[in-house]
Parts: sequence; structure tokens; C-alpha cells
Amino acid sequence: MISSGGTGTAVPLLQAMTDLINMMLAGRTAQAVKLLFFGGALTALLKKDGGVRPIAVEYMWWRIAGKVACNRLAAPSAALLTPRQLGFGVATGSESAVHAAQRYVQNRYQ
Repeated sequence: MISSGGTGTAVPLLQAMTDLINMMLAGRTAQAVKLLFFGGALTALLKKDGGVRPIAVEYMWWRIAGKVACNRLAAPSAALLTPRQLGFGVATGSESAVHAAQRYVQNRYQ
């Protein structure tokens, strides 16, 4: 919907989406829509053994706002927390930590 497609509506739609996400991140979301934007639908699915598996489906705007917020905070957080944490804002950080731990264990017990 935000690709040009020849209709000329892509830029206004993208601007409206950007404004909405920025409003959500600034905490200026109207109370009437907070339950809708910041909630989700819960569905109970039956398991093979007869149990119930609850599945929550969030509203997409909440997910998009979260991704934008994480993108904004990744670099400053990584600079502040590295080398004590490697899971957020460090490309392949967790994977590198796992490989280093595996090498340490292999070398230690050989």
C-alpha cells in the first residue's frame, strides 16, 4: 500500500503512518484507542493431549511501534552496555557469545 503503484497515495499514507507511530511513541495516544492499540486478541487452541494453548495476537501498530523504538535505541544501548551484554543492538552478538562459550568448554575439557 505504501509503494508508489502509480496512484500517488503512497507518500500521504506513509506520512500518516509515521505520524501515528511517532504519536504512540511519544505517549500521546488517545485513551479511547489505547486498549485497541496496546492489547491483543486471545485465542485458545486445543492441544493433541486435550490441553489448551493460549495464543495472543497483537495489533500490528503496537508491533510496528515497538520495532521503531528498538531501532532508535539499539545503537545507544549497545554503546552503553557492551561488552556486558551482547543480545541487543550488537549484530550477531548472542551467536558469537554462544560460539565462544562452546570453544571455551571444548578447550577446557580436552
